[in-house]
Amino acid sequence: IGILEQQITCHFCFKQFEVDIEINQEFTGHNTEIYDCIVCCNPNKLSYEIYDGEIRSLAVSDGNESSSDAPISPVVFILSRSKLKKLL
Repeated sequence: IGILEQQITCHFCFKQFEVDIEINQEFTGHNTEIYDCIVCCNPNKLSYEIYDGEIRSLAVSDGNESSSDAPISPVVFILSRSKLKKLL
């Protein structure tokens, strides 16, 4: 078993960071793993193809389990000025 260091770009914050991918030198096939971004902590799904112990292709996508094609709407809070002053 070998460890390949791979630099990826976070699917969420677009910052680059390194991940260690453990593979058997004799393994050929497809694998998927989840790595949390070291900057924003969001889960990144790495899907990669390995041939003779080398990564031939790698894709990074949303690693949330409930991910779908529909965009997630942000939650918006509206505070009155008086309530905002109390918070500050």
